[in-house]
Amino acid sequence: MKTQNGGGWLPLLLRVGVWVVIGLFVVELLLLPGKEVRRAELVRAFSKAKDVYLACAKYASDHNGRFPSPQRSEGANANEALSQLLEYFTEGKAPFFVKGSIWTPGDPPRHEADVTPLVVGQNHWAYIPHLTIESDPNLPLLADGFAPGRPGVYRAGLFSRAREDRGIIVVRRDGSGKIERPDEDWRLFRTTASGDKQPLFEIAAGWLTPEQAPLNPAGPPGD
Repeated sequence: MKTQNGGGWLPLLLRVGVWVVIGLFVVELLLLPGKEVRRAELVRAFSKAKDVYLACAKYASDHNGRFPSPQRSEGANANEALSQLLEYFTEGKAPFFVKGSIWTPGDPPRHEADVTPLVVGQNHWAYIPHLTIESDPNLPLLADGFAPGRPGVYRAGLFSRAREDRGIIVVRRDGSGKIERPDEDWRLFRTTASGDKQPLFEIAAGWLTPEQAPLNPAGPPGD
């Protein structure tokens, strides 16, 4: 059942655990070598990813453990799912904007009370729909927006951190997050139980199902 307080089914332990994981990740970022600007970009962007994940977790606590998903099965985008967080679970649209991203080239609305759906140019994050609190904790839930028309694949220039020496923010179903390093073709990989390398965002047995196909943000502006 949906309520306005974000409480209910989600165990307190999960919420505390999310904050611990995020805190450790930010400490790791601060220890990375490189320029101060790079570290600042990473911390700001990951802070926004944290806010979106926590909103998703609160939403799940009010919806029988289910994270938000779009209503339609074909032609959906991440904006349609994440817009469901705006009325009760976030304070405005700022968490969906990442500076330097082709997906969000402008500034977020100044009014925190804006709960209108996220439109083109108002969401940076890619999203995996139809996950629940019971889904594999290692599944990706939220990530930097993919290359336009290529869910699961990145390219240089998508956002200011998308360079060969930088990585991609990925937040897993359990709230853990890290910087993932793409290969030369700008794809991310996971290690299977047998030790094989498989694309992180692929649909595969024991991993993502067809209904959990990754969703890109709406847009980008100008397309």
